[in-house]
Amino acid sequence: MKLYEKIYNELKQRIESGDFKGGKLLPTEKSLQKEFGVSRITVKQAYAKLQEEGLITRVAGKGTMLAEKFEAHKSKLIGVVMCDFDSTFGERLIKSIEKNAEKHGYSIVIKRSFDNHEKEICVLNELTALGVDGIIIQNCHGAFTKNLIELFLKDFPLISVDRYAKGLSIPSVTSDNFSASISATEYLINKGHEKILLASVPSQSTSTLTERLDGFKQAHINSEIILSTENFVLNLKSPVTKNENDIKADIALLKSHIMKKKLQP
Repeated sequence: MKLYEKIYNELKQRIESGDFKGGKLLPTEKSLQKEFGVSRITVKQAYAKLQEEGLITRVAGKGTMLAEKFEAHKSKLIGVVMCDFDSTFGERLIKSIEKNAEKHGYSIVIKRSFDNHEKEICVLNELTALGVDGIIIQNCHGAFTKNLIELFLKDFPLISVDRYAKGLSIPSVTSDNFSASISATEYLINKGHEKILLASVPSQSTSTLTERLDGFKQAHINSEIILSTENFVLNLKSPVTKNENDIKADIALLKSHIMKKKLQP
């Protein structure tokens, strides 16, 4: 990377972080020469690149300032859509997003979809109506909502978190669920447990769930242990609905499944 590009990147970051709002002038060429230890021509090249992008205006006798259209951009908002979150999952993630957004002069708007497609449609519409600059989303299980696909096709800045949008090339930040599932299952197998139960909500082609299921199967293949339907309960509801009746029903289902296997010779 050339010297002027490094200075350009640094100044652009300061601009985007809001360091020069409110009519504050940008540093003079002389002060930047001293700060970065470079020649005046290098500083001029950096400022020229910022000017080409329409980020700054240079006025003779006055100095360098933000371009009017950049000053007019007041959103500086990032939408964060989670299915849900609590102290066991999501809280640290949101705090980290907020901390890093603030470093760059952004605020976050948090919405929950409750893993409901209709609700996800509503919150995405609300966020785009607010004029957010981008959206970090933990999309609902199953099929993609229409407006999520539309945002993707419009090249709207999207990041998928905790899962990836299989079929849509949206950048994602997630765990290696396949390898993690293998490790967890092999840990139990190595402890001498051969009758291991995988309990989950229906995968519905959701990336994280299908990867965990595949990892569970692969661990048994690696250990040459045969799987059967007895190893799976894949129709839980309460992890998604959080409904009290569903919680009771899921507990009863798991108890019944475990007791049935104990009674068998």
